[in-house]
Amino acid sequence: MELKQFRIDLETQLKQAKLDHTPVRPFICSGSPFNCKIMMVGYNPAREVNLSVFDHDIWDDQMGFHRDNFAEHYDIASYNGDMQWNRNHIFQQNLIDQLCNYAVIETYLYSAITPKKALLESELKHTMIFDWLYGVIKPTLMISQNIEVIKYFERQTNQLLTRNTFNTIEYLGRHCIMLPISHLSKKWGKTEVAALKNDIYELFDLIQN
Repeated sequence: MELKQFRIDLETQLKQAKLDHTPVRPFICSGSPFNCKIMMVGYNPAREVNLSVFDHDIWDDQMGFHRDNFAEHYDIASYNGDMQWNRNHIFQQNLIDQLCNYAVIETYLYSAITPKKALLESELKHTMIFDWLYGVIKPTLMISQNIEVIKYFERQTNQLLTRNTFNTIEYLGRHCIMLPISHLSKKWGKTEVAALKNDIYELFDLIQN
């Protein structure tokens, strides 16, 4: 699939999910989503940045998603809203920066943006967009440190997922490796993040060999 078709198809999916008139952020990545072997899954996006999903400043059909441009808008929105980056976000960005050998796509179980997850209305709690992205991108590894996301996959796969361990799961008919990270990772420093990076690199070495 080409990037233009990806954009067209996702716009169609958003309409079908009745999210085309709702503030959403289905994904963030650097370049083409199809290069991403790792999917980092959150509950739902919390910060509005006043950009459409495929705003010309963060997306083009030749290169894909411009993460650096998005980060500038995100920082401005954070400053204007007097909101601090939380520990989950800092951990996530630190890990993505460490994983320079593998492209990461950040996505969410639920795409609608709300400042607090408790404000997410029941009709917006569906995984249509996430499921579509999962099927199209076909990640090798999914990572989540959100307990509700982890519990969702435990229910869907009917298995208990061991924290801080690579678990093989089958979701939507395809196998994937799931890494549920303990909530204690909020307090991890550079040493712990670097160790996790090494574990992920070793995993990919085993898969590729």
